Formats: sequence, C-alpha cells, structure tokens
Amino acid sequence: MTSRLVSYALLILAALTPTRCAAPVKQRFPEWTVRPLPMDGVWEHAEDVLVGDVRNIRLAGTQKVKHPLRPAPNPVDRIYWCEADFIARSSIKGRVPPPGTKFLWGSPRPGCQLSFYEQLRWPASVTRVWFCREEQGYLRPVADAGSLMFVSFKADWDSSPEQDPQTRFATLLLTPSAESTNRETFKQTFFASASTACLILGRAQCVNKIRTVAELHDPALTSTACDFLRTQFREKCLP
Repeated sequence: MTSRLVSYALLILAALTPTRCAAPVKQRFPEWTVRPLPMDGVWEHAEDVLVGDVRNIRLAGTQKVKHPLRPAPNPVDRIYWCEADFIARSSIKGRVPPPGTKFLWGSPRPGCQLSFYEQLRWPASVTRVWFCREEQGYLRPVADAGSLMFVSFKADWDSSPEQDPQTRFATLLLTPSAESTNRETFKQTFFASASTACLILGRAQCVNKIRTVAELHDPALTSTACDFLRTQFREKCLP
C-alpha cells in the first residue's frame, strides 16, 4: 500500500513540475563561398547548367559570422541565406533536378536579391541559364559571391532534339540580338561570352561564328570581334 502511494505521489509531482522545451535546432547552412571566376570558369566548374528560373524567393535564415569572411571585396559579418523553388526546363550540362528542388544561396546583404550585376547586364529575359552545383540536397550557385549565377537571353530556348543544347547555348552567347538589350552592352561583354562559346564549340567552329559577328556591318562589333580573333587565336578577322 505504501509503495502504491509513493508511485501516485511521483506521478502527481511529475505532472506539476514545469517541463523545459527543447531548444529549436539551428539549421546548418553550407559553407559560404567567394570565387572570382570569369564566365568560362563558371561553365567549367558547374556540375549542372540548366535552363529554368526561380520562384517564391524567401529568407531561409541568417548566419552570424564570427570572423569577417574574405576574399569578399568588403568584410562580411552576416550571411542572409535565401531559398527559392527551382523550375527546370532543360539541361545543357549535367542532369535536370527532380521537381521540388530548392535553390539556395547566401547573400551578404538583406533582401534576397539575385546578383545586382546579373540584373543590370540582363534586365529583361525570356530564357535564363543557371550555373549550378549540388550540395546538401540543394541546387547551389558555383559560388555565393564573385561569380555569375546565371546569364539571360531575350530569345526563347529551342529544346528540340535536333538542336544540341551546348551548341545552342554557345550560339546565343554570340548573338547580339539574343544576349543583350543593345549593341553597346554586347560589345562590352563580348570577350567573356566569346571565351565561353569557344570553350564549348572548339576553335574552328567558334572562329567561323565570330567572323559572322564581324560581318554584321556594325563598326563597333566588327572591331571587337576582330580584336578577339587576333588576340586569342591570331586569326584574321575576315578570310
């Protein structure tokens, strides 16, 4: 009888004793990366190069940095981790991720804006091509800072089986009306675009396509295309 009374007393004591809630588990974010790569370097380091876009951008969390991160241009002491739904249309390199895949990147500024540089260079787009890698179940940019996340085109993407996707991508990079809003912007970014296109196409095919650009009867484009052929390949501009 006594033991039974003791058991009841212990049950009542346990019910009346305040319980301590478990602390919420902090999400472990990937390592924030800074890699100052040109476009052709981003192409080479990307596991997946995908045609698609992001939707429902939101803040996934913040991370306090104990020691300022470098080689960022300015010291960074807090990372704003941003997440979005990635809607894949096609693969240029690598594999198409399954539905429901999230794109995650770390921004040194609040607001979850995509790179200001990319939005400035490609303000209006029909097609976006993303340079990605896979990490912790997420799609991630090649680097969180210092490198391109994507390039945009004003042309629609041709995903027909007759069109090799890498050749299509390289051709768009060398098409003034597809890559930029004006010829001046195309001229300023031509060396980066042409270097990437030539990496994909190979020398002979790339030289022919750049000569086509030189024949567009635009003096600025002709000069830029000829400079590229002369400095990169020691080729004459026009045969």
